[in-house]
Amino acid sequence: MLTFAPLIILYYYHLLMKKIYALLLCSLLGGNILLASPSFKSLMKGNPKNTPRKAISDREKFSSRSSRAAEIWRAKTQKSFGWNGTRWELEETYKTDYDSNGLKTAQTVTDIEGFTTKETYTYNENGMLQTRFAEVAESPNGVFSNSSKLSREYDTVLTSFITVNNQELWTGEAWVPSNNYTQTITRNEQGNITAMERSVYYMGIMDPVYRLKIEYGADGKASRMEESELTYDYASEEYEWVVSTVIEDIIWEETNGQIVNISELNDLFEGDNRIKSATVTVEDMTASLNVEYEGPEYTATLAFFDEEEGMNVESSISLSYLDSATDPDSNHWTIGREYLTTTRFMMTSLPIYEENVRETYVYDNNDLIILEKVEIGNGEDWEIEDMVTGNVKYDEEKGYPLSWTVAALDYESGQVVNSFRALYSDYEDVSVAGVEEISPETGDYPAIYYNLQGMRVDKPQAGAFYIKVVNGKSTVIRL
Repeated sequence: MLTFAPLIILYYYHLLMKKIYALLLCSLLGGNILLASPSFKSLMKGNPKNTPRKAISDREKFSSRSSRAAEIWRAKTQKSFGWNGTRWELEETYKTDYDSNGLKTAQTVTDIEGFTTKETYTYNENGMLQTRFAEVAESPNGVFSNSSKLSREYDTVLTSFITVNNQELWTGEAWVPSNNYTQTITRNEQGNITAMERSVYYMGIMDPVYRLKIEYGADGKASRMEESELTYDYASEEYEWVVSTVIEDIIWEETNGQIVNISELNDLFEGDNRIKSATVTVEDMTASLNVEYEGPEYTATLAFFDEEEGMNVESSISLSYLDSATDPDSNHWTIGREYLTTTRFMMTSLPIYEENVRETYVYDNNDLIILEKVEIGNGEDWEIEDMVTGNVKYDEEKGYPLSWTVAALDYESGQVVNSFRALYSDYEDVSVAGVEEISPETGDYPAIYYNLQGMRVDKPQAGAFYIKVVNGKSTVIRL
């Protein structure tokens, strides 16, 4: 049974989490997971009776990546079901077309009442979504009318970073801006990012709302990073720029100067920009940050001292990669991450309260949830706070998914119950490339590389971490 801290401790716990520690965790709880799967929070939040989860059925559908590079298998038909408490009920049917790279070019979604959405997609030379156009009709054979359209532009160096996002909705008479924003990057002569400004569309203009400034030292590495946000002052009834986060005294494990965000600290522990130590200030609170690395894994510690109360607060988060699980007779595999967060509250050197949060995220190579779980404990006993499990059945020969069944923790009963199911069919190998040569010595297929976000990398670079897949077996390596 968990113990609870006195009210004063809970007060400081809330204060610290909001101002400093939240930076470390906000992208981890239901956010920045290894692969682009929906968060379990989105599957369960606001749904205590386990009615069909719209968040899952509307997600970007899986992309089945075969370990054989010449084959790109895609399901052209998907049927999505919700659990009504006693049986599965069909919710939506998806019909999808793909290009030779396996990217979705057209998709028609029809719900059980016949309402149909038809979308078409285009991509740039880097495989990033460039345009999306949607039409709707009351039935699959009805008259389609405009619904929404989207166009995007990307940075030329950070090719997945959106610089222009224009989204519009059709009102029946005209297109109306919906989610329009720009993100403008400024670089110095060395190509390092010195500023990033985000602006959103408001009353006919693009209005700045966020600014990031980066200063560089004599060694060419970022020495100070500051973010500001446009904030409404209720006292003066005016908007003003407020510095929200400062990171300085930075020592880098490694960096390439391509930094566009410091709000989510864990982004600075992974990838090409990894902080070793720094001083972090959020509003009026300052903490020391120290990070230890072992390959792509890390342990990051934030330490803060409250002079008025004489209280030390220390929060650490550790990332560990879980062993991959692979069926030796197929070409599907899983990989996962586990985060362990420990927060200690101490009067001088005497610990008076400790809380541990353990988060586990496991996905298969189709981005399908196998397990998402959050537990809270005192170091010995653990209680499950949230959990989603996924069971995937695969084709015995090719290894692609045939069905995916999701169950979620029901808060009232404390049981894991059915939530969502998808059936995949009408598979096609959409690739037009020839079959790669098999090694004559071993009979093995060539290795395939993915970055730690699960995206395939055709030309891996030396010094970076990748997921290496050979004959369906995956390992995390550094080239």
